Amino acid sequence: MKTNSIALRVADFLKDYPPFEYMSEEDLLAFAAQGRVRFHEKDEYVFEQDTPRTPWVYVVASGTVEVVKKSDEGEELFDMRGPGDLLGISWFFSDKLFVHSARAMTDVLLYAFPWSALRAAMQKYAALSRYLAAYFSINPNYRLPDPQDGQSSFPTLPSLERTGAASAERPALWLTDTGALTRRSRQRMIACTPATTVREAAALMVNAGQDAGIVADASGRPLGIFSQFDFCNALAQGRLNESALIDTLMTAPVFTVRDTLDAGELILEMLKRNVRYLCLTEDGTPDSPALGLVTERALQLLHGRLPMFLGRELRRAADEESLAALRARADEHVREYLETHLPLKWICDFVATMDTLVVQRALELAQKQLLAELPEAHRPSVKWCWLFFGQCARKEALLRAAQESGILYEDPAPDQQESTRGWFLRLGARVAHILEVCGFARGPLSADRSENVRALSQWVSRFERCTHEFCEDEQLESCLPYFDMRAVAGSTQLPDQLHERWKNSFTSGDFFLQRLARAALENLPPLTIFKNAIVDTDGEVDTRLDIVRNILQPLADCARVLAYAQGFARIVPSMERLSAVAEQLPEKKDLLLEAAEAFRVALYHRAICATRHGDDGRFLIPSELNKIDQELFKSVFRTIDELFKYMRARFGVPEEDGD
Repeated sequence: MKTNSIALRVADFLKDYPPFEYMSEEDLLAFAAQGRVRFHEKDEYVFEQDTPRTPWVYVVASGTVEVVKKSDEGEELFDMRGPGDLLGISWFFSDKLFVHSARAMTDVLLYAFPWSALRAAMQKYAALSRYLAAYFSINPNYRLPDPQDGQSSFPTLPSLERTGAASAERPALWLTDTGALTRRSRQRMIACTPATTVREAAALMVNAGQDAGIVADASGRPLGIFSQFDFCNALAQGRLNESALIDTLMTAPVFTVRDTLDAGELILEMLKRNVRYLCLTEDGTPDSPALGLVTERALQLLHGRLPMFLGRELRRAADEESLAALRARADEHVREYLETHLPLKWICDFVATMDTLVVQRALELAQKQLLAELPEAHRPSVKWCWLFFGQCARKEALLRAAQESGILYEDPAPDQQESTRGWFLRLGARVAHILEVCGFARGPLSADRSENVRALSQWVSRFERCTHEFCEDEQLESCLPYFDMRAVAGSTQLPDQLHERWKNSFTSGDFFLQRLARAALENLPPLTIFKNAIVDTDGEVDTRLDIVRNILQPLADCARVLAYAQGFARIVPSMERLSAVAEQLPEKKDLLLEAAEAFRVALYHRAICATRHGDDGRFLIPSELNKIDQELFKSVFRTIDELFKYMRARFGVPEEDGD
């Protein structure tokens, strides 16, 4: 029959395009049989904005359609759709009218399907629902509203293998499921009092089959930990006295945490504190009774391959070559975590922990080398710290990013200024070299540049110039990374003095906030992805997307100025800043949470791109994305555009500024 032949032809076309490729042959043929074939000549409207909606949705079979938004100022290009793309689905959010116009840019052939047919397919196939949801939202848990009843919604199922949504995150059970670990730490905890002898403690440990135990007071509060390592160490040093009390052998103080931490958090705590044991207490402090003892051995047993050994090895790397090899091993872990879609925040925290350990060991090696080369040199007695700037300070660097480091030190006595500055300049240059050997490229923010090594008063002056002087936008833009700084070695509380001196500048100065907002709006996002190419608002086409310039940096800058405007001065990841501001601005909550999700999607894809091409992942090739992720990036572009409009309105930035 003629109808069957048309349906076969339509089904044969649809099966090559997601999300229809996930449908069974029988269902696809039944769906195609309900369709209609429509033809539109160049410049003809498929539908027009503010006209009554129809019950049809379309798939472009051939040609190109432009989606435009009409306003008093004229038409604005909203999107471009080509073969395999859906058209006309934006009316989901309009009760009666189309919210955009669709005009044929060429002669166009369309397949039209009734909403009821698409609705039935969405209920059966999660991939179809997820694909449509990606058009409207970046959030993988977003549920698409049903325009027929206005109430129900279609859940997006967590089957990533079927949807192909590489940007989503799998439930990381090995990181978040703490039930078995908590039970084990409670059931197998052994404890004794300070009056217990070494021999009695050893017998307790052997009989229980454990490698460590807790020394607790009469109230059950932990005083110390005794372990096989402590016994072996004491024996090797000739001080093992089996009649001595256990408190002469135990390791103190005890590192304690709340018993609500999940496995991922416990792993990071062990890495940061360089310990093999963590004591669970009621309030997370040594002042409450011990509830359990989490051991590295238990974590390894229950959660498989873990990175704790890297932390220990990084702390004792003999030279920069050894340090570089160990940091490369950390990259292997990161690739594995990305491939298995572990939560991006945890991966970022892991990378930040690894890089902190690398810097701390690099500082130890550099100081040892400098003292060997300059026997007459003396390390300054002033307090100082090693700083991370920008994305490194915000814990947003994945794999090995370019160096963003500097040194902050207390103002020395007048007669010590030159020698003190000379030491820290040499130290910064030596560490920058070691980090370069480890794969961290030098750049404008590396510590071998004198402007990144300053005394406290000099850093204060630098910020005062940024916040009070009428400098050019280019000068302000170059200062932005410094507004996110975090101490990772040395006197880590030293930056607090700096923060106290300059935070009032951005919480009370409307003019400065406006300048920050204008700088944040400097780089516009692209318009869309069309035929595996990036199309900007001027119609220019590129084969790759600059994720940093067009997505990550604008979002990070917007998050910073919004946080400042709300009085949030803490240096936290951009996603956390946007989420915190969202709670303070309920009328913009959805937009700000979408912006946070946009950042996550872009950061994830930058890391994936870096592992694929062996570079810094800055440039994304659209053809390497599946169709769902292409739709997600289109939503990312639209979200940034809406965020920019809000920023202009809130901070009084004219439309022509920041473009």
